[in-house]
This record gives sequence, C-alpha cells and structure tokens, in this order.
Amino acid sequence: METVRAHVFLGGIAAGASVTDANYAASYDVENGPTEVIESAIEHVRSGYSRSQSAMISEAYRKGMTPRLPIAYRTFFVNQDATDKRWSQV
Repeated sequence: METVRAHVFLGGIAAGASVTDANYAASYDVENGPTEVIESAIEHVRSGYSRSQSAMISEAYRKGMTPRLPIAYRTFFVNQDATDKRWSQV
C-alpha cells in the first residue's frame, strides 16, 4: 500500500501542500480507504511512471514522504529507481 501513500503524498505536493501536510494526508488507513484512491494510484503509476511503482515510491521518498516500510524495503525502492529506468528502455 506504499504505492497509494506515495500517490496521495505526491498529489499533495503537486497541489502546493507542505511536506508535513502531504505526509498527514498520506497517513490515513489506505487499506480501508476509498477504492477510487487505489484506482487513481494505479492510473498514476501507469501514466506517469511507465508502470513502475518503485519509481513513484522512490520519488515520494526523495521529496520527503515518511516511509512506513522497514529500512530494507525502503532501500530497495530507492535503489530500484535506477534499475527501472534501465528496464524501461528494453
């Protein structure tokens, strides 16, 4: 569900919210949130990140999203950004 959180966070940042406010918006219970938010996150990944969830999560982390994942997973997503760029060119 980190993808949905990243979507909400990045949407807040794009709308001019502060990092604190965007993190607050992304802190809600995404598992029990509206289906429309999940569908919107899926479309955001498809259209803006070449179907790469890790690229979107990585961008959100770089812009200040507070991770909920353990450090090993956070490191994976941040490092995966470069890998995804290579695969998208294949």
